[in-house]
Amino acid sequence: ETGRTKLYRRDATKLGPLEANAGGPFDLVLMDPPYGCDLAAPALQAARAGGWLAPGATIVLECAVGEAFVPPEGFSLQETRDYGQTRLLFLDFSD
Repeated sequence: ETGRTKLYRRDATKLGPLEANAGGPFDLVLMDPPYGCDLAAPALQAARAGGWLAPGATIVLECAVGEAFVPPEGFSLQETRDYGQTRLLFLDFSD
């Protein structure tokens, strides 16, 4: 289906409520926070709190290999893939 992609570039730890014209909540979210800054969990919590995530959403999170990450409440880690120094984490959201 065409015309269904939206790209948001902003501070993901400060999303606020889902905007009326955003077209969400979203079922696929790609996140690439700066490595080593411990921003992944706060960004996921902000997306959850703001209603940006659809039930059953898939989140693909990029981080550094070896970077500690514990999924916040409501998120479950499904798969991990390493590519050199990059790690992709595949999470499911259930609220």
